[in-house]
Amino acid sequence: MKQLGIVAALPLLTIVFAQVAWSQTAEPVFGDIAHLELDYATGEITTPNPGADTLVPSCYDNSAFSGFFTTIGVVGDEFVDWGLKSCSLSGNVCEFVFGYGTTALDPGAGGPGASVDIAFYPGYAGLCGALPAPAAVYSFSGLPGSPDGVTAAAFTITVDISSSGFAALDGALGWSYIATDSVSGPLLISTSGLCGGPGDPLTGTEDCFDLYSGGACVGTFAFGTPGIASFWMEIGEDDGSFGPGTSTLRVGACCTGASWCPAGPPPGVSGWLNGVYQTASPVAAAFVGISTLPDATGCIPGLGQVLINTTPPNPITAPVTKGSNSIPVPPNCALIGASLTSQVLGVTPSGFELTDTAIDFTIGSGGASSPFAFSSATLLCSPAAESAGTTYSLSVSGPRPGTSAEIEYINPATGQPLIHIVVPSVSPITVRIPAGVARFTHRLASLQHCPPPTFSKEVNVPVGQASKITCP
Repeated sequence: MKQLGIVAALPLLTIVFAQVAWSQTAEPVFGDIAHLELDYATGEITTPNPGADTLVPSCYDNSAFSGFFTTIGVVGDEFVDWGLKSCSLSGNVCEFVFGYGTTALDPGAGGPGASVDIAFYPGYAGLCGALPAPAAVYSFSGLPGSPDGVTAAAFTITVDISSSGFAALDGALGWSYIATDSVSGPLLISTSGLCGGPGDPLTGTEDCFDLYSGGACVGTFAFGTPGIASFWMEIGEDDGSFGPGTSTLRVGACCTGASWCPAGPPPGVSGWLNGVYQTASPVAAAFVGISTLPDATGCIPGLGQVLINTTPPNPITAPVTKGSNSIPVPPNCALIGASLTSQVLGVTPSGFELTDTAIDFTIGSGGASSPFAFSSATLLCSPAAESAGTTYSLSVSGPRPGTSAEIEYINPATGQPLIHIVVPSVSPITVRIPAGVARFTHRLASLQHCPPPTFSKEVNVPVGQASKITCP
C-alpha cells in the first residue's frame, strides 16, 4: 500500500494549447490507496493477497502516484492521456490497471459507488491529433467509493481481460477516462515529460492531456503545478512464449474419388496477432464451422461426413464465399493454446455438401512483428459420386439481413439428430435430404437476429413441396 500525505488542492488547470477556460482542480487523496482486482468477464472484485503477483506482470507501468486525482466533471467528457509502450512482447493485452479517486458513496454504505469507462487508442500521440476508433472500451459501475460521500477515496483496479483483450503494437498508445458520474476521475501520475515533448524517458508521457467533449477535442490542458498531468495506467500482455499455432489436415472416410479428394495438406501457420483464420471454398455460398471438438460420424449419402462436433454451442459459424476468405481471430489471451477444428459446408444448386476434410489447429502467440494466419484449401465432395436424395425447397426470411436457419436431420432408428446445421440466409435454399433419413426439422436460429421463441417445423420426407419459415 502506498502511504499518502495530506496536501492542499492544486491551482486551477492552465490551458496549454486551447483558447477556452476550464476550471477543474486537482484534489488531494487522504490515506492509503486500496488495491483491488476485477475479473471483467464476471464483474467479481477481490482483494489480492499481500505481495501476490498480478495475472500478467505489467510491461508498461505509468503508476508513479502524485498524491492527487481530478474529477472529470461532465458526464460523457473524456480525458485522454498518451505515452510510448515498448513491451517487446506479443502485443496481446491481457490485463490493465487503472486508478481512480472518488467521493461517490460506497455501495456498502448504500451509495451508487464510482463509475467510469476506460478506452484504449493504439497509435494516438496526443495534442488533439486525429483520435482513432478505440481498440477497446471497458465500462465499470458500482465500484468501491467514499465511506461518507465527502472524503475522497483512492483505488487501483487490476482488470483481468483475458477473455476480452485487445491488440496494441509497441509505440504510441493513448488511454482515456470517460466520465459516467460527476464525482470520480483518474489518479494523477508524476511525469518528467514536457507537453509537446520530449516525453518521460520511462513512459513517454507528457505533462498534459486532451479533453474531448461531444466527440471533439476541446483542448490540451495541464495543471498549474507542473509534472502531474498524466493518468494511472499499467498494461500486461501475453509474453508470446506459447509459440506459433499448428495446423493439421484431417481427411474423412466418405470420399474415395481420387480426382476430387484433397491432393495434399494446407499451407502452414506463421504466428499470431490480429490474425485471421483463412479458408477457401470452391462454391459461391458456404460457411465454415469452428468447433472445440473433432467428430467422425458415419457417411451421410448426399451430404458427406461430419468431421466436427455439432452439439450446441458448437460449432461457431461464419459465412464464406468462393475463393479465399479471412475470418478474424480475436487477440484474446484466453484463446492462446486452444485446440479447435473446422469444416466447410457448401450450398450448391443441388443442396448442401460438406468438405471431405477438416482442419485441426491450435491458436498460438506469435511476436508482435509476426502475425499469423491459419490456411486451408479443402475441397467439396463431388455431388456426382453421391446419391441425389430427396430435395426440399426452403425459403428463409427474418426481420433483417443476416437471419439464418437451423436444420436438423433426424435418425429414424433412434429419433436423435444425425446432424445439426446452421445455414445462412440464401433464399430459397434447396435442401438435399440424406438417404435413410425419415424426417428433419428446421427453425430460425435465435442467435441470428430472430427473437425467441423461434418457429420450429418438422418435415417428413419425401416432401415434394416448398416451405417458408419467418420470424414469429
